[in-house]
Amino acid sequence: MVLEHIRQAMAQMAASRARTALTVLAIAIGVLSVVLLVSLGQSALVSLTRGIEAIGGTRIVIVWPDAPQVAAMKQASYTDGLTLADARALRARLPRVASVAPVAGGGEDSEAVHAGGGRMARLDIAGVDEAYISGHALKVQEGRDLTAGDLDRREHVCILGRLAADRLFPDGRAVGREVRVADTRYRVVGTLAMALKAGMRFGTDWNEVVLLPLTVASPEGRLRMISVTTTASRHNPEVVALANSLLLHRHRQVDDFQFLDLGTMIAGYYKAYDAMILVVGLLAGVSLVIGGVGITNMMLVGVVERTREIGLRIALGAPAGTIRQQFLIEALVLACVGGLAGLGAGVGIVSLLASIVPRFQPEWTVVLSWPAVGAAVFATLATGVAFGWMPARRAAALDPVAALRGDAA
Repeated sequence: MVLEHIRQAMAQMAASRARTALTVLAIAIGVLSVVLLVSLGQSALVSLTRGIEAIGGTRIVIVWPDAPQVAAMKQASYTDGLTLADARALRARLPRVASVAPVAGGGEDSEAVHAGGGRMARLDIAGVDEAYISGHALKVQEGRDLTAGDLDRREHVCILGRLAADRLFPDGRAVGREVRVADTRYRVVGTLAMALKAGMRFGTDWNEVVLLPLTVASPEGRLRMISVTTTASRHNPEVVALANSLLLHRHRQVDDFQFLDLGTMIAGYYKAYDAMILVVGLLAGVSLVIGGVGITNMMLVGVVERTREIGLRIALGAPAGTIRQQFLIEALVLACVGGLAGLGAGVGIVSLLASIVPRFQPEWTVVLSWPAVGAAVFATLATGVAFGWMPARRAAALDPVAALRGDAA
């Protein structure tokens, strides 16, 4: 019986190609919108979350220099900014902290770095200490990390990011050789493994960087930032509060710094993602309603065109439930054709992007949102039932005598 209803539905769709195409297109656009936009939003969130997890996760709190807000009038009385002494004080006095990594230099400007054979590359320069690489979950691929002795002795040594090493030493043998930054030569003691951080760089491209001992890069101890990794993200607010109090005391109550709590930041991104899903749902819902109206229109026209057929079936004893079932199935078939078209297009586009995007942006991950697929399937079925119910009920309620005369619709 059901298969027969499906066959009849396909025949009706074939008989009204133009109306069928417009209705299917509207439903397909709605389903495509849900699958594609939600998947892209989830892909961005997944890539960002993985990037943050790759540098230590939501346990990281960044301290940046900032213009004073509360104590702006006192700025002239304190001009040191963030210093290495601040970082050491945080390391010594903050509880629930796994590492404190001070950073000098870096930021927006790159510098020319020269190697033998006339090779030159513009790279980020960052002054760091022995806590930087482990604190940001970076890995030394060849050679060694910086040590406390390198900083104490102000050794002219450096570590190269993976792409920086490849550009300066194409033969793959960077460790033990020298590079020149400005007028100073540095011996390469290590190279980093490729870092895929999805944009989480804090002003430094970890693949195109030269890491110098902080005491050499900034002899006066001035810092660009301090990265604090807590033992668990739930301790971030406590650490921020204590760090704020400690730095205010050290900076003579001048609040020339700010905090970036990655745990709070990620929570904000998830809220934005939820809001985006709501907006996408509303936009897709408009398209599905348009498609649903097309389903209702097609089914009502079908009731009019098949009045005699319906009347004959009722006269021969067909229950009203059977007639209603037939038209509901026809509406569902029409909705499902549009839903499958949109779903196929959405999955296809996401799959295509998943194979292309990593070739140009290796740190980005494109994923298919299965909840979006499930929501699209449910919305398609709901549209078929909701907008097919009225025509199905009208067909089942026809008076057989009037329908046989063709007077009812």
